[in-house]
Amino acid sequence: MSKRNKIVETSPESEALKALRQKDGLSLRKLADLMEISFTRVHQMESGRDVIPKEYIVKFLEALDLSWQDWIFQLEKRDKNYGLRDRCHELLDNLEPSKLEKAYELITRL
Repeated sequence: MSKRNKIVETSPESEALKALRQKDGLSLRKLADLMEISFTRVHQMESGRDVIPKEYIVKFLEALDLSWQDWIFQLEKRDKNYGLRDRCHELLDNLEPSKLEKAYELITRL
Protein backbone atom coordinates (compact mmCIF):
# COMPACT_ATOMS: atom_id res chain seq x y z
CA MET A 1 0.00 0.00 0.00
CA SER A 2 1.42 3.36 -0.94
CA LYS A 3 1.90 6.05 1.66
CA ARG A 4 -0.90 8.18 0.17
CA ASN A 5 -3.40 5.34 0.50
CA LYS A 6 -2.87 5.29 4.27
CA ILE A 7 -3.83 8.96 4.58
CA VAL A 8 -7.45 9.91 4.10
CA GLU A 9 -7.94 13.52 2.95
CA THR A 10 -11.34 14.11 1.49
CA SER A 11 -11.60 16.97 -0.96
CA PRO A 12 -14.40 18.75 -2.79
CA GLU A 13 -13.58 16.48 -5.74
CA SER A 14 -13.81 13.24 -3.76
CA GLU A 15 -17.08 14.39 -2.20
CA ALA A 16 -18.43 15.36 -5.63
CA LEU A 17 -17.57 11.90 -6.98
CA LYS A 18 -19.50 10.27 -4.16
CA ALA A 19 -22.47 12.63 -4.45
CA LEU A 20 -22.81 12.12 -8.20
CA ARG A 21 -22.48 8.34 -7.88
CA GLN A 22 -25.09 8.18 -5.15
CA LYS A 23 -27.40 10.53 -7.05
CA ASP A 24 -27.28 8.00 -9.90
CA GLY A 25 -28.07 5.19 -7.45
CA LEU A 26 -24.87 3.26 -8.17
CA SER A 27 -22.80 1.20 -5.78
CA LEU A 28 -19.01 1.50 -5.85
CA ARG A 29 -18.80 -1.92 -7.49
CA LYS A 30 -21.34 -1.08 -10.20
CA LEU A 31 -19.51 2.14 -11.00
CA ALA A 32 -16.21 0.25 -11.17
CA ASP A 33 -17.80 -2.15 -13.66
CA LEU A 34 -19.09 0.75 -15.79
CA MET A 35 -15.68 2.41 -15.74
CA GLU A 36 -13.92 -0.91 -16.37
CA ILE A 37 -11.52 -0.38 -13.49
CA SER A 38 -11.05 -2.03 -10.11
CA PHE A 39 -13.43 -1.44 -7.24
CA THR A 40 -10.41 -0.54 -5.10
CA ARG A 41 -9.42 2.29 -7.42
CA VAL A 42 -12.93 3.77 -7.35
CA HIS A 43 -12.97 3.52 -3.56
CA GLN A 44 -9.56 5.22 -3.27
CA MET A 45 -10.72 8.18 -5.36
CA GLU A 46 -14.01 8.62 -3.53
CA SER A 47 -12.69 8.12 -0.02
CA GLY A 48 -9.82 10.62 -0.36
CA ARG A 49 -7.08 8.00 -0.32
CA ASP A 50 -5.53 9.16 -3.59
CA VAL A 51 -5.14 12.27 -5.69
CA ILE A 52 -7.86 12.41 -8.35
CA PRO A 53 -6.39 12.91 -11.83
CA LYS A 54 -8.37 14.67 -14.57
CA GLU A 55 -8.34 11.46 -16.63
CA TYR A 56 -10.23 9.69 -13.86
CA ILE A 57 -12.87 12.43 -13.73
CA VAL A 58 -13.33 12.26 -17.50
CA LYS A 59 -13.79 8.47 -17.36
CA PHE A 60 -16.16 8.84 -14.39
CA LEU A 61 -18.32 11.38 -16.23
CA GLU A 62 -18.44 9.19 -19.33
CA ALA A 63 -19.56 6.18 -17.28
CA LEU A 64 -22.39 8.19 -15.72
CA ASP A 65 -23.24 9.96 -18.99
CA LEU A 66 -22.58 13.37 -17.39
CA SER A 67 -20.99 16.49 -18.85
CA TRP A 68 -18.11 18.59 -17.63
CA GLN A 69 -20.72 21.25 -16.78
CA ASP A 70 -22.44 18.73 -14.47
CA TRP A 71 -19.10 18.22 -12.74
CA ILE A 72 -18.45 21.96 -12.32
CA PHE A 73 -21.99 22.49 -11.03
CA GLN A 74 -21.49 19.79 -8.40
CA LEU A 75 -18.22 21.37 -7.28
CA GLU A 76 -19.62 24.89 -7.15
CA LYS A 77 -22.84 24.22 -5.27
CA ARG A 78 -23.41 27.24 -3.12
CA ASP A 79 -25.79 25.60 -0.63
CA LYS A 80 -23.49 24.79 2.29
CA ASN A 81 -26.19 22.64 3.88
CA TYR A 82 -26.33 20.33 0.87
CA GLY A 83 -23.71 17.95 2.22
CA LEU A 84 -25.13 18.18 5.72
CA ARG A 85 -28.59 17.21 4.49
CA ASP A 86 -27.15 14.18 2.70
CA ARG A 87 -25.24 13.11 5.81
CA CYS A 88 -28.43 13.44 7.91
CA HIS A 89 -30.34 11.31 5.41
CA GLU A 90 -27.59 8.70 5.50
CA LEU A 91 -27.70 8.59 9.29
CA LEU A 92 -31.48 8.20 9.28
CA ASP A 93 -31.30 5.49 6.62
CA ASN A 94 -28.85 3.51 8.77
CA LEU A 95 -30.54 4.13 12.12
CA GLU A 96 -31.83 1.04 13.85
CA PRO A 97 -35.66 0.95 13.86
CA SER A 98 -35.97 1.19 17.64
CA LYS A 99 -34.27 4.62 17.59
CA LEU A 100 -36.10 6.00 14.57
CA GLU A 101 -39.10 7.22 16.55
CA LYS A 102 -36.85 9.15 18.96
CA ALA A 103 -35.09 10.77 16.01
CA TYR A 104 -38.45 11.76 14.54
CA GLU A 105 -39.56 13.32 17.84
CA LEU A 106 -36.32 15.30 18.05
CA ILE A 107 -36.59 16.60 14.50
CA THR A 108 -40.24 17.64 14.88
CA ARG A 109 -39.34 19.78 17.91
CA LEU A 110 -36.93 21.91 15.88
